[in-house]
Amino acid sequence: MMKFLRKNTKIIIWAVVFSFILWGGYSVGTSFKKEGRVAGEIFGKDISFQEFNSFYRASQIFSITGKTIEDPNILKQHTWQSLILSQEAKRQKIDVSDDEVLAEVFRLLAVQKIENPSPELYRRWVQATLRETPQEFESQIREILRIQKLIQNINQEPLADPPTEEEARQEFLRDEAMITAELMLFVDQNKAQEFYQKVSNASDWKKETEDKQDQVRALTKISLDSLINLWQVEEQKAFELHAHEEGSIIGPLPVGGKYGVFYLKEKKDADEEKFQTEAKEQYLNQLINQMKYQRYVQWAMNLQERANLKDYMPSSELPPSDETTTDKEEETQESTPV
Repeated sequence: MMKFLRKNTKIIIWAVVFSFILWGGYSVGTSFKKEGRVAGEIFGKDISFQEFNSFYRASQIFSITGKTIEDPNILKQHTWQSLILSQEAKRQKIDVSDDEVLAEVFRLLAVQKIENPSPELYRRWVQATLRETPQEFESQIREILRIQKLIQNINQEPLADPPTEEEARQEFLRDEAMITAELMLFVDQNKAQEFYQKVSNASDWKKETEDKQDQVRALTKISLDSLINLWQVEEQKAFELHAHEEGSIIGPLPVGGKYGVFYLKEKKDADEEKFQTEAKEQYLNQLINQMKYQRYVQWAMNLQERANLKDYMPSSELPPSDETTTDKEEETQESTPV
């Protein structure tokens, strides 16, 4: 059941995790005067163990990645992360109605073939499956939906400087233009230059590399994007390389901290007509999504910094458990949605 809930709850966004890691995880407070009394502080506000534990359990059930988080320290980072996002959502007065919580609860139950459960059946299902009360479960769902709304609001804002058609075209060219080549890499630029001066054509290349086949890198139908991102060739140099005639020897070029000499065996040009008739909108949307992602990461990093997290719990320890609710108390509690 826990696996099911992780897979079927709406995914918040991968950027949440990514931005938190980029920012450096979480900072440990330098003052431990409150250690043992509260879990920590965010935005200058004390976070009780009870509140922390509620979000901690939610992080276990509704994992952002959809996979079980085994490392308790990473799980704790996710918990602080969710608390920060929840506090920011409340600051922006983002509300989640009972009807929205109800819809999400019924969605989860329906996939489990539980239709129109009675309050008692619902209570027993939550208790048996999650070992918590309906109120705790619904509170967790409410905060997850609140965080989702916050992130959706950020990502739905239009870009101040949207991508141009030419930028989309360049992305298309990087993907569609390809080369097949052989590459010799040298640590020393002078050695690369000496080799280049010996190979003016394909015949020279074959002669000079006959006894160096273990050093020759074969690049077969790789895109300019791969040349730029994987082989770390400057974008302008990659396009210049592609512009040469087949059979050309090009170099030396900086290649991932070394110097490379290329024998361009074959190349494939991008189909410009395809861009205009089929791919333009796709690449524009792709760039928009990338730019929104980058904007979100920056926003999330700024939020983490503004939160000024102080974690008073040792990294090797989990928070102390809340006092458990007795069965009698559970029976008298009423859940909001069901």
